[in-house]
Amino acid sequence: MLNQKSITVILVLFCIVLFDTSIRSQHYVIKAEEKDNNSNSLSSQEEIERKLSEEEIINIIKNNDVSKVSIIKKLFENSNEEVNKTLYAAILWRLGEKENLYWDYLVSKSIQAVESDMSHPLYFDDDKGKFVRGKHNPEFLDWCEKNNVDIPLATTRYIYIYPAIIQYLGLSGDKRGFNIILTALESNNMHLVLAATNALGILNDKRGIDYIVETAKKHPEYSYIIAPSLAYIDEPRANEIMEEMIDDDKEIKSLKYFAKKKDYSLILYIFIE
Repeated sequence: MLNQKSITVILVLFCIVLFDTSIRSQHYVIKAEEKDNNSNSLSSQEEIERKLSEEEIINIIKNNDVSKVSIIKKLFENSNEEVNKTLYAAILWRLGEKENLYWDYLVSKSIQAVESDMSHPLYFDDDKGKFVRGKHNPEFLDWCEKNNVDIPLATTRYIYIYPAIIQYLGLSGDKRGFNIILTALESNNMHLVLAATNALGILNDKRGIDYIVETAKKHPEYSYIIAPSLAYIDEPRANEIMEEMIDDDKEIKSLKYFAKKKDYSLILYIFIE
């Protein structure tokens, strides 16, 4: 049972749990690309410059705002970052833009995330029973060398990008992504596991209830992170279980309020490079 755990603590801990502080960590990251001030016309790059903030993204999803489709399409077309394109693809699919290009891209990146055999970037000290900050896991370093991937990029993928992508799959609203999300629950990457429980909540598929509960039982130390996802599943049983897991009336009330409005800002981790 949880006592006096605020929503803020849940979100912050989700981001920092086992994180290397040498890596940039911010719960919502919206990074604008550099602007070309030499252009005299409204180019596609300048359209991207107009950028959607984290708040705008949440509102587009919450309000099913199709008026932003053209802007998001341009963002998708012009972005070179896989995590950015995955987010845009998920939003477009959710808004009804059913071009296979978007779904195929989203699925391919999600499969890449769940099939990654990358080890945790940090070294785990068995004697102390914890990860050692600033010291890399030898297996991780070997993986980077074997796959010719830079250490910072690999670390970012493991901690930020892959978990974000799995959440975006849930954000698409397409229940065909259900089994891929379940695969993420079996990952050795705890960041990916936690993201998958949130993805099941965002997907709003009642089949996910038991999987969320089982994951919380398997990882009781993270149950306070996992429980909020149940509030977003439109099933009375999900809310009943959530209330049992969270012993804080104010927190329960907040979760129900946000879930009713389809405001995923309490559980959706947005990461844009």
